[in-house]
Amino acid sequence: NEVNREQRICTLCVLREIEDDFHFVNKCPVYSAIRSKYISHYFYRRPSVLTYVYLLQSSHFGTLNNLGKYIYFAFALGKQLTKGN
Repeated sequence: NEVNREQRICTLCVLREIEDDFHFVNKCPVYSAIRSKYISHYFYRRPSVLTYVYLLQSSHFGTLNNLGKYIYFAFALGKQLTKGN
C-alpha cells in the first residue's frame, strides 16, 4: 500500500521529515531522552545513513540489546503521545 509523502511526515516533531526508521532511531527530538539513555551518541550526534547502518550491523550484544530497548520504549512513548489523536 502506497502512502502519500505528506501523510508520512512525522506528526510528533517539528522537523517536518518523513517518519521512517532512520528518523525514528536517529533524529526525532521526541525520543531524544530515550535515545541518549540507550544509544551511543556516536550513532546519533551527527546522524548519517552510514552510522545508522553501522548500528544495525553491530555484532556487539550490548549495542543491539540497547537498540531493542530503545525501540520498545520509543514505540511505547509514541503510542502514548498519539493515543489522543
